[in-house]
Amino acid sequence: MSNIQIKKGCIYYYGNPAGYVKEQNAVVDTMFQREELKEWLTEKNLSATWTDGVFERLSRGEKLAELNGEIKPLKKSEFGS
Repeated sequence: MSNIQIKKGCIYYYGNPAGYVKEQNAVVDTMFQREELKEWLTEKNLSATWTDGVFERLSRGEKLAELNGEIKPLKKSEFGS
C-alpha cells in the first residue's frame, strides 16, 4: 500500500491531508514539500502548487467538504411578514 494516496480529490501523505487535486493541478501544503511527494505527483502527471495553510484548511474540513460535494448553498431565510 502506498504512503501517498488520492481519495475523493484529497491527497493524503502518510495519512495526513496534504493537499487536493483540481483538474491537473495539485495544491499541496508547503510542509509536505518532499522529494518523495514531488516524484509521486510527477508520476501522476500532476503539476504542483505549493501553498501555506492547505493542511490546516483540510484538517478543519473546509476543502474536503467541497471536494466531496458536501457544500450546500446557504438559503436566505426570510423572517416576518
